[in-house]
Amino acid sequence: MGDESPFTVRDRRRSQGETASSPPPRPSPPPASPPAPSSAAGHPDQGQADRRTVLQPASLSELILSLGTSAFAALGAQFPLGTEASAGAAADQPPDLDHARHLIDLLGVVEQKTAGNLSSDEQQLLQQLLYTLRLTFVEQNRSGPPAPPGGAR
Repeated sequence: MGDESPFTVRDRRRSQGETASSPPPRPSPPPASPPAPSSAAGHPDQGQADRRTVLQPASLSELILSLGTSAFAALGAQFPLGTEASAGAAADQPPDLDHARHLIDLLGVVEQKTAGNLSSDEQQLLQQLLYTLRLTFVEQNRSGPPAPPGGAR
């Protein structure tokens, strides 16, 4: 073994000959390490931006579709437009009719409060979505909750 060590030990205690006003010796700067290879050379979040989902600008249509998708999920149904959001989790959970009713009511409020201020596409989207949601809600409500075992009510 050699006497070389990656650490340098310096005694920073003052000897009797030094005065309190003299500054302590400065430590030597650490050796420069090579930069880590990365695609994010400029900004630390730049590498993350490559993996982010590109979102569309916020719009009333996006809000309507978001509430509608949540309402369909609460009904235990899939979103009827065949989007990626429709595949999956909604069928795994039982319907929550109270939550679905609340979301449908919220969309109804949006319809009332925006009357006369929507483009024809937005108005058509909202009306068709509300119609489909209300129809699905009535169908779910008709089927009712499953009967308890043994026929007891």
